Amino acid sequence: MANVIRVTPEELKTTAARFESKAQEMKTQTQQMTELVMSLTGRIWSGEAQLEYNNRFKGLEDDIMKLHKMIEEHVEHLNIIANEYQTTENTNKETASTLSSDVIV
Repeated sequence: MANVIRVTPEELKTTAARFESKAQEMKTQTQQMTELVMSLTGRIWSGEAQLEYNNRFKGLEDDIMKLHKMIEEHVEHLNIIANEYQTTENTNKETASTLSSDVIV
């Protein structure tokens, strides 16, 4: 039994909420970085180097948005697992309460 995972539905939901919060922070920071980079375009910096930098930054932004989507999916899965866990626990509790307590004589 060394591979038993001990966690409660509440812990799963709390973890999901923390992931969701961090994902939102990451998205906000990415948007702020993008706005900063775009504010330099043409106004302060122009030319081939600027275009190359913008292209590479856009690629980085796309990767960060993919990561954000993956985190959102992870949050959804954690919440689904927590709900399934709670439903199963409630079912088991109800089943156990219907068992006879006077079976052993």
